[in-house]
Amino acid sequence: MEELFTHNGKWFLLEVKVAEKETKDATCPDCSDTYNQSRRLILRCFGGTTAPIHAFIDHCIKLSSQEDTLAVYEVLSTRSPFQKRVPKRAMSTVDLEPELWRDIASDAKDFFSSSSKRFHDNIGTPYRRGYLFTGPPGTGKTSLATAIASEASVPLYTIFLSTMDDESLSDVFRDLQTPCVVVLEDIDCSSTGPMNREAVLAARNTIDANATWASDPPEPKKVLTLGGLLNIIDGVSGTTGHLLIMSTNAPKSLDPALIRVGRADRVFEIGFATKVTAELTFRRIFGRDDCRRHRVDTINRLAKAFSDNFPRQSTITTAKLAGYCSTYRNRPDKALE
Repeated sequence: MEELFTHNGKWFLLEVKVAEKETKDATCPDCSDTYNQSRRLILRCFGGTTAPIHAFIDHCIKLSSQEDTLAVYEVLSTRSPFQKRVPKRAMSTVDLEPELWRDIASDAKDFFSSSSKRFHDNIGTPYRRGYLFTGPPGTGKTSLATAIASEASVPLYTIFLSTMDDESLSDVFRDLQTPCVVVLEDIDCSSTGPMNREAVLAARNTIDANATWASDPPEPKKVLTLGGLLNIIDGVSGTTGHLLIMSTNAPKSLDPALIRVGRADRVFEIGFATKVTAELTFRRIFGRDDCRRHRVDTINRLAKAFSDNFPRQSTITTAKLAGYCSTYRNRPDKALE
């Protein structure tokens, strides 16, 4: 397909090439082969310079950043990623300790800045970054990843490792629309055991040594190996332009090779709600309601009282606390009782 159009008085030709690749769904051995489509866009400009093309691309990026929705891709095995658009989430809606919040927001903003790729090229390091979020479920790790992608106006990929093997995960990373944020949630709980250095060997040893076969023995089940995962994250031919976020509830179970600098450049602990974050959550839930019945200064005073009554060391997650406050919409005084 070809499309001819103008921008700022210049003529452009956009060519869209669609390629189909036959794939087999690893999660359904009895299913028929499927076809995944990949698109390649070729943009040409009439004239002797590429400056109009760069100007047009910058214009598209600016328009994209002004959108109110975020492109989210959920990736399972070799199936085409499921895409949906969700409302963007501002970093200001993520309730963290202020110092931790500033550290994460500043680091992510710097990575996605216009000068970041040039900086990495100049110093000879791949343009990519990795975070490890640790903490119990419900503490806001997923929300934080969504907010980071929203603030940068880049796509968000959530990859389900339990459906992946080395080859399929490599294909996913190769086809990423960069720059982007890539999330590997609960990396310690992957059923394929990517943290286990003996995963491949164990798969090979599942065949009964005493069995006899009329033909060749069956092939061992393909798994995602630790070596394969490490190579995909930061191998010589690894993808660049993405911020990789791994999350875990059990950081001690991870292989040290996975969390070294270059793979997990920063480790952030996202813990239970504190007195400080409880006050932030209270203000956010009640203060940002367009239908609120109380003045902002009243809500702030109630938030301070809520914080004073909150346990110094709690086992309450941010999600649970937000849910509690939401049940008292327009009744912040009742939330204190």
